[in-house]
Amino acid sequence: MEYTINCESQLRHLKQNLINNDIRPRNVDLIDHLLSRTVELNGFYKELSAQLNTRQVFLVLESVIDVAINWNPVEMKQARRDKKELAEINEQIAGLSKQLATLLDKRYELKNSSDFTCDSIVRLTDLIQIAAGDNSLFSSYLKEDITRMGNQFDYDRYWPSIADTVRSIGSDAEDLDVYSRFTLTEVAIESKRSSNRDFLRALLVAFEEDQADPFKQIPSSFRLTDGAIAAVATCALRLDDDVVTEDNVKTMRHSRRKDA
Repeated sequence: MEYTINCESQLRHLKQNLINNDIRPRNVDLIDHLLSRTVELNGFYKELSAQLNTRQVFLVLESVIDVAINWNPVEMKQARRDKKELAEINEQIAGLSKQLATLLDKRYELKNSSDFTCDSIVRLTDLIQIAAGDNSLFSSYLKEDITRMGNQFDYDRYWPSIADTVRSIGSDAEDLDVYSRFTLTEVAIESKRSSNRDFLRALLVAFEEDQADPFKQIPSSFRLTDGAIAAVATCALRLDDDVVTEDNVKTMRHSRRKDA
């Protein structure tokens, strides 16, 4: 079948590009897996070839593989963990910063109200220079100006205290929203638990992004049937049991239209 030959030729072309550039071995391995499941993918290949030219077929197949590698259920399970951990770390930073700022304030008060003192750092400019350590670029381009400004402007009047600086770090952490730099990650982890639906959500949005990308020139009319998407999802996720069904895709599409 010509459409299958054409699509698998593009997969081999993509595989050779990756091998030649010595990159993404997991993608290469997945391409080999897809090439081993020709029968299941015939319908998917037929729909691609009927709607897209050879270059566009290559780009869509590349997207399918990238989504399967980077936005599969295993990766998204880890993404959920990472998001939760980052939020928890921000909460800890907020709390610990408040505690540290309070202690710094208390130390400052004792140094000024009791018979005792200690040679702690009091100027923010001194702290910056110590924190910079052996940073040669800081020493070459910033240290002289920081030193001059620290000596020129009285630290009690012009500079924030170290305690206030620490307190600001906490305030910043307390107000932060945790989000992904990648749209597909945000889409994939919309549900609380990881499943094959993570991949389906990401794949559907990836197709939309492909259509919006002027470089790829994927026609706005491009649309795969539920069956074609179910087939490529099943194969790309290497499923033998618990396969992705047409009903799964139909439900996902309906849900996305409803939420849009």
